[in-house]
Amino acid sequence: PDNDGDGFGATVTPILQSTPVAGYIKSDNSDCNDADAAINPSATEITGDGIDQNCDGRDKRVWYIDADGDGFGSDSVTVEAEIQPDGFVESNTDCDDTNANINPDAVEDINDDIDQNCDGKLSVAWYKDSDGDGFGDNDTEVEDTAAPGANYVRTGDDCNDNDGSIYPGAPEIVGDGIDQNCNGIDQTHWYADADGDGFGDADNAVESETQPAGFVSDNTDCDDSQRDINPNMQEITADGIDQDCDGSDSWIWYIDQDGDGFGDTRETIDSPSQPIGYVANALDCDDFAAGVNPAAIEETGDGIDQNCNGSDQINWYRDVDGDSYGDPSESIVFDAKSFGNFTPNAQDCNDYDASVNPGVAEVPNNQIDDNCNGEIDE
Repeated sequence: PDNDGDGFGATVTPILQSTPVAGYIKSDNSDCNDADAAINPSATEITGDGIDQNCDGRDKRVWYIDADGDGFGSDSVTVEAEIQPDGFVESNTDCDDTNANINPDAVEDINDDIDQNCDGKLSVAWYKDSDGDGFGDNDTEVEDTAAPGANYVRTGDDCNDNDGSIYPGAPEIVGDGIDQNCNGIDQTHWYADADGDGFGDADNAVESETQPAGFVSDNTDCDDSQRDINPNMQEITADGIDQDCDGSDSWIWYIDQDGDGFGDTRETIDSPSQPIGYVANALDCDDFAAGVNPAAIEETGDGIDQNCNGSDQINWYRDVDGDSYGDPSESIVFDAKSFGNFTPNAQDCNDYDASVNPGVAEVPNNQIDDNCNGEIDE
């Protein structure tokens, strides 16, 4: 049968007879679509319409060059053929036929500004920027072609997204214990340790995030040229040097039991400052009597050394004749110790005659009171 009248019969069971039959043709059954007169072995093939017009079993197609061999072609070079030529493919969806890593099946790499999967859009990472400093929190990363919200940015690495003064590249505040620039280290003051004792000089400092050679974090050395002077040293008392850098030399303080301002060596304290009840001197000869000290006024002849000079003060009488008995009319007050031609005895009744004094025997009938007892020739 030739139902479409194109002169080619259908591929069905023929009728066998000796005379022609209307609607049938003789000896041809090559029409692959007897319902369409435009489809028969003599028809011209229409490229890429998915129809086999010439009934050769194939549709003629457009093939696209696949220069990078990734299975996806570009329309920069095309070939029309019923059989696939070498180096050509059916797809023309490759957006970069020079790079096999770029095609519709490729995995998109975010933030590289390259459209790997040829969808016409660039996929990027977005980070939530809660503090508005332009840097987002890495833990909030979202991959998308557009920002998922108003407070999202393309730059992450914010180490504190709740503080707008903390972000990569922020000015570092030295020594505050906060990493403002998000590099993992706080910038610190370092102090020169010239004497190598582990304690630095507060007047010689540098700012750095890492410790420079010859510098330490401590700044309490009061003499960085002397290794034996630093806060760990034992103070040497009363040498005029502040070994332990506490701001003063340590002194020996003596107990002042009687509160007269003069101390006693029986109890001492080493201290840079004066303890209550202690003084800096040890000059008191009796720390239980406030009236006895180097500043006290000596009371003559009472047997007490009020002024702590080592002796009591007494009256001394001139002994002109050297008989150890003095003239009561000529006296001075002085300490109780030997004092030239003076004596503490005032019983001489004639200081110009050594044979006249209380220690001699009375000579009878000489009209002299030899023993100074007030009687003559008794």
